[in-house]
Amino acid sequence: MKQKGFTLIELMVVVVILGILAGIAVPKMFGLSDKSKVSEAPQVLKTYETLQQAYIAEQSKIGSFDSITFVKPGASQYFTYDEPESYNDESTKAGVAWATSRVKIGGCEANNVWTTCVPNGTKEIKRVVVTSATAAKCTELSPATYKETGTKASGNSDDCT
Repeated sequence: MKQKGFTLIELMVVVVILGILAGIAVPKMFGLSDKSKVSEAPQVLKTYETLQQAYIAEQSKIGSFDSITFVKPGASQYFTYDEPESYNDESTKAGVAWATSRVKIGGCEANNVWTTCVPNGTKEIKRVVVTSATAAKCTELSPATYKETGTKASGNSDDCT
């Protein structure tokens, strides 16, 4: 009489294959979760950029959060959003907003900053992750437009440098 079933070798091969697949898939899954958390800041800052550009087109000057009708997300679990405290529509040459991480996300520690600078002129928008010990980990999680590291812009810059 023939017995039906799998041999021990066949079962071990299946277990090894499942182990390899789990070893590859699990780290990728956690990385995607971190990327989705970090993606909040660039999306909110993109909204700021769009509103600032529309305001510049209409008024020929930079506007504050209030004047461009930018509403900061109030209940964000991961980021806080700010603009320079010494904001002055008449002397400011570039609109600046930044997002500061409130918590550690993956290898990116808390208090790292994503900043965007919208110039009132022909220069391009500049997006930067502020330099810190973990900025490299933060840029790995960020969209391609935030791969540069640097310093937080003050808002009084002529060319967003």
